[in-house]
Amino acid sequence: MPIRPVSQIHADPVQQAYPDTTRIEAFSDGVFAVAVTLMVFNLKLPVDVPAGHLGQKLLAEWPSYAAYLVSFITVAIYWANHHYMFHYITRSNHLLGMINALFLMCISFLPFSTSLVASFIRSPNEKRTAVLVYVGTFLLCALLFGAVWFYASQGRRLVDKDIDPAFIRHLSAKYIAGSCSYLVAFALAFWSTTLSLAIVAALAIVFFFPTSHATRPATIS
Repeated sequence: MPIRPVSQIHADPVQQAYPDTTRIEAFSDGVFAVAVTLMVFNLKLPVDVPAGHLGQKLLAEWPSYAAYLVSFITVAIYWANHHYMFHYITRSNHLLGMINALFLMCISFLPFSTSLVASFIRSPNEKRTAVLVYVGTFLLCALLFGAVWFYASQGRRLVDKDIDPAFIRHLSAKYIAGSCSYLVAFALAFWSTTLSLAIVAALAIVFFFPTSHATRPATIS
């Protein structure tokens, strides 16, 4: 019977790397799918509609449509970037799974914060609180999404060993910029909720399109 090395017998279960990321990616895809599905349930049919006033009633619900659109696009962006990021994260361990789970916790909270901001955006007394919760959820998503990458890429802990360090720095800078942008939007919500939401909407548009200077990582010879 072959004897395992002592290093394997006493490996730290938190740090021990597994040879793939299949289960993390499958679980993540499921959470993304549920989150975007729950969002549409926040769109309610108009009630007590007088004859010939359906269009007017629908237009009156524009905050719900706007919040749904921004939130759906943002979750779709996270899903696409999560898939892109895990193309380079080739191994996993317990701690990576837990950081990713915290990120998904924030993603699954978005349907609630979307419904909250849509319901109270026209309330002078509650609007600021609703926007802070909404933008704060995006901020936490960005911070934890970046944490997944930073943990996996530090010292090439769980990423492809042949990735060019310049590519790691490029992707890290991109994720830092996203987190900083949401932090600015969150801070501005204390002063102007309109400007804060405008930044969130603009970020959804900017990150919807791939960056023009993105390149495939070169391997180290």
